[in-house]
Amino acid sequence: MEDAEKRIKLFQDYGYPPDAIPILLGNTEKMSYEKLEKIIMPYKEPAVDYPISFSGRSQQ
Repeated sequence: MEDAEKRIKLFQDYGYPPDAIPILLGNTEKMSYEKLEKIIMPYKEPAVDYPISFSGRSQQ
């Protein structure tokens, strides 16, 4: 299986929304798959009333 396919499957298995997967692939492209596999966390919906960027800052 190709590296990108493995990453997509990993993100899907951890519950990441399909819209976020291309962004996550771009953000993790320089990281080894093994490292990504060790640090990935299950997806959780943000419990806030406003959108948050990947940098953690409010987008208001």
